[in-house]
Amino acid sequence: GGGGGGGGGGGDWDQQPLSEKEKLVMELKELQRSSDEVRSMWEKFCETSGSKYYDPNRYDEEFLRTFHNMISKNVQSVEPSASSMSSAGSAAGLSGYGGGG
Repeated sequence: GGGGGGGGGGGDWDQQPLSEKEKLVMELKELQRSSDEVRSMWEKFCETSGSKYYDPNRYDEEFLRTFHNMISKNVQSVEPSASSMSSAGSAAGLSGYGGGG
């Protein structure tokens, strides 16, 4: 059997579907930007795990998912409409990406 060909690297990386981790990272960054409560919860969550880094990219998907599950129970006030129109709104939301910091 021949080995499968590797996927070509694309110049339009933004056209590629995001991995689960990338989605979680982006969501988390958005939430932190819109809510100080979420940010402080995230910082506590990182510290509890013994880490002093708050960059979501440093953590694995499972860690991010655990936090997401935790805040979805605690934070009902986070734009309830977002989930229903996420597919339409996600592309538009990327234009401001990478601004704050």
